[in-house]
Amino acid sequence: MCLEEKLPIISTFWADPSPTHARIHQAGALHLHTVGDVDEALHAVAAGVDVVVAQGWEAGGHVRGGTTTMALVPAVVDAVDPVPVVVAGGIADGRGVAAGVPVAWATSGIAQNPLRPTDPKAAEQP
Repeated sequence: MCLEEKLPIISTFWADPSPTHARIHQAGALHLHTVGDVDEALHAVAAGVDVVVAQGWEAGGHVRGGTTTMALVPAVVDAVDPVPVVVAGGIADGRGVAAGVPVAWATSGIAQNPLRPTDPKAAEQP
């Protein structure tokens, strides 16, 4: 369905990205794949993904790896260079983003509770 709707970015997780990669690229989408360790990151790059999402164990929901974000990300960045790396897991505020800058993180995925309950804009959220 996502490919039929021509979404520009498709993100995959858990399974081997190889079988879906060609279809994603044929549809003109950018392929992101979430990994929990360096071996998975290397496999994702070999499969042709455009961006690796390194998810530390601190991430909410379904987590595959057992390594902390702060230990995982530098190892993945080094292993897959020059492929861009997005960070996921354990990044909850600007301090987490700032901590990642020295290890050359491409970007950070802040998905969990982006607005604190004390933030006046939180009341505006559905």
